[in-house]
Amino acid sequence: MVQQFPAWTQKSANGQVRTYTSDYFAYNIGPGANGAIGNLAAAATAQQPLMFQSDSYFEAWYITYSAMLDGATEPDVDNIFCPVTVFIADAGSGKQLMNQVVPLSQIAGPAREPFMLPGRRIFLPTSTVTFTFNNPDSTQWNNISLTFHGRKIFDITRN
Repeated sequence: MVQQFPAWTQKSANGQVRTYTSDYFAYNIGPGANGAIGNLAAAATAQQPLMFQSDSYFEAWYITYSAMLDGATEPDVDNIFCPVTVFIADAGSGKQLMNQVVPLSQIAGPAREPFMLPGRRIFLPTSTVTFTFNNPDSTQWNNISLTFHGRKIFDITRN
């Protein structure tokens, strides 16, 4: 059976009543191909944009990451420390999500222990968020992936 998410109404600033519903969704960056990032050589920097879909707002709840030390083999061990840093800027809101680069492990957790955001973060439809990754390590890191877990919020108001 498919779970039905409840709809709710909210009055906008101009007094119009809008109806919304939501569903779980995840946005992912990496590893490789169209998701880019993937491998990051020693002392390298890479930028990767993420465009949020136009059909809904996205409310982020958790962030997870995975990465493998160069030469490691599957299965990935998620208790290793990855020194890669990240800087996130949201062009949709015109805001940076941090004042400087931070270690990936301080804003994201492994799949078994996702990082819970201190407050829900809403991304606007069609927002482009740019991630700048830097590897300060002397070793290459492979299969770098970052996932935002949350929900899409759909405006289902009938006009």
